[in-house]
Amino acid sequence: MISARMHKIIELLDEVKATNYKSICKSLDLSERIIRYDVECINNELSIKNLPLIEKHSKGKLIVPNNLDLSVLLEDREFIFTQDERVRFIQLNILFDITNLNIRKLCELFQVTRRSIQNDLDIISKSFSPYNIKLVYDKHFQLSDTDNLSYTVRINVLKKYIYLLGKKQNEYNTFEYNVFLLLQKAFHNLNIDHVYKLINRQIHTMHWTFSDSSYEWYVANILTTVWYIINDYSLPEIDSHFDLEIGFINDLEDIIGIKLSVEQKNLISNYLNFTNKYDEININLDLIMTEELVFNLIDDMSNEIGCQFRNDTILVKGLLNHMAPLLERNKNHITMHSQNSNLIPDQYYYVLDNIKKSIANIEKLNSIDSDEMVCLAIHFIGSLQRLRINDYKKVLIICGRGYGATTLLKDTLRNEYQMYIVDSIPGYEVEHYKNWQEVDVVIMTSHIKLPLKIPCAVVNTVFSYEDHIAIERLGINKKNVLSNYINIEKNLNFLSTEDKKRTLEVIKKELGYIDVNIPESKYKLTDLIGYECIKIVDKYENWKESIFDSVDILSKIGATDSQYAQDIIDGIKESGFYSVTDNEFALLHGAKKPNQLISSMSLIITREAVVFGRKKVNIIFCLASKDNKEHIPAIVQLMRMIKKTHLLEELLICENEYEVISVIHKCEEEVKSENTFK
Repeated sequence: MISARMHKIIELLDEVKATNYKSICKSLDLSERIIRYDVECINNELSIKNLPLIEKHSKGKLIVPNNLDLSVLLEDREFIFTQDERVRFIQLNILFDITNLNIRKLCELFQVTRRSIQNDLDIISKSFSPYNIKLVYDKHFQLSDTDNLSYTVRINVLKKYIYLLGKKQNEYNTFEYNVFLLLQKAFHNLNIDHVYKLINRQIHTMHWTFSDSSYEWYVANILTTVWYIINDYSLPEIDSHFDLEIGFINDLEDIIGIKLSVEQKNLISNYLNFTNKYDEININLDLIMTEELVFNLIDDMSNEIGCQFRNDTILVKGLLNHMAPLLERNKNHITMHSQNSNLIPDQYYYVLDNIKKSIANIEKLNSIDSDEMVCLAIHFIGSLQRLRINDYKKVLIICGRGYGATTLLKDTLRNEYQMYIVDSIPGYEVEHYKNWQEVDVVIMTSHIKLPLKIPCAVVNTVFSYEDHIAIERLGINKKNVLSNYINIEKNLNFLSTEDKKRTLEVIKKELGYIDVNIPESKYKLTDLIGYECIKIVDKYENWKESIFDSVDILSKIGATDSQYAQDIIDGIKESGFYSVTDNEFALLHGAKKPNQLISSMSLIITREAVVFGRKKVNIIFCLASKDNKEHIPAIVQLMRMIKKTHLLEELLICENEYEVISVIHKCEEEVKSENTFK
């Protein structure tokens, strides 16, 4: 009999035809012992059907013969469920369709004894205990949940099956097919695929880019909430508010056939506040507090590790983008990421240890869970790799194959690795060499006995794969183009801004860095807004007109094109006026597009307020950004200026663009002393 796990192996082999045990282990996250056992079982099934067998070659290589069609093993839905599959299915049954939990039927489905099912239930009960959830029986099964934690458990379980919604039924294996039938019944035959497609349409329209875990969490939350609503169960309360004028909500109501309450709309809308999207920063969140926490963490990590993390603009912007939703998740006790600490390489585990130390001293962060800590550690590990400019090894080359071979070897090493070549000598000069104290490692083209115990590698003049491995074992890192470019950029600070820019362009072209994209340091609002980007008008007939005019300003300076206006309007139709703060200002923006060539911002001041749904504003900012995070520091500074100065009030009384720029400069100076980007 074929198990569901074996189905996965068969599907993989049917696709790639030739692979090895280690590759399958990595793809399916299973041990090699299990893979070998399952392949043996698959071959037994093939033998029974008088079919060719999967060929097992040396070094764990597996080959599917050309005359073997493995899909014949997938046609029969009858196979043996493993205990893990039974537990997962029953757990889903308990959480989403407990009234139909029937031990006798489960025994028939899985072809096991009542004792086996009872053992499975015991395993599930233990998994519920950390959440104070109990499975009890009183004439029928029911869940005892005093703190509504089953909502979180349902999300974490359901998100494991989101991938099924993107597949056709004829692509399901037997386990997946039974999960599909269970969910269909649990949702009272509501077509959850329609909800799934609606969610994906929203994501596509808004041009959002989620991490995989954020995407699965977001979809699972929407579906779990829908399940609660159609079953008339009480939902958890969320400690924040969001714009409810959302086309997505209206379409969702049409699909489920139920009008949602304000609380239900608010809950669904707020899920976006908890997700990490790569292409935007949410002005509805507390960006000033976010900025302060980010720099507190950066400064503490800099002291602990001895690395000037503030020099890495990519880290700063990445953390600003990540921190605000993290705080929202923490405030509402929401767990989204499933980041195992095994993701951290051994040589960087000290970074995670220092993250734990640093957040212990930061009140708003000291209660985040271990998964969030891993996410933060990954940001800093990336920064360390970008900033590593002092880990160049001092190398002695020993090559007696002539000038041409030595030159080729030196050029290859310099081009590919972070190293200083101290000297190059032929083999016969080793016993006379005097500068060993300057040498960290030795690279030679033939085996030569060294007078001192120094790490060394023997390589070919033209490198093979094994030669690269041997060099990296010496602790010599491959060159990081981004690191090198950042270092060059910093060392050119003695030049004027324009000369530095032109010099960097030459360097990028000549050294092959032409595709390296380093975000500019646009830390101030005046880095984005110039005189030509400002307009003062009497009124607009409607909010769409104000958007077209805002984008027209940007298109005239070459920042974007006119299509950007429709992108912004489509986003508003899908997700509401979330970028409008009533009686204060609007910050309009769409997704980053290839035709957004310059990061810039327009500013329109209207004498008569523009109406956006139920909101009114007289000040409209419109942002175009060529980089997903280039604008973030300036937006954070804008929020600081709005909160800490009289920026908005003074803008309203300006008579021309010169007065507007003067007001912005003055307010920038007022917050400069406390601005952490200075």
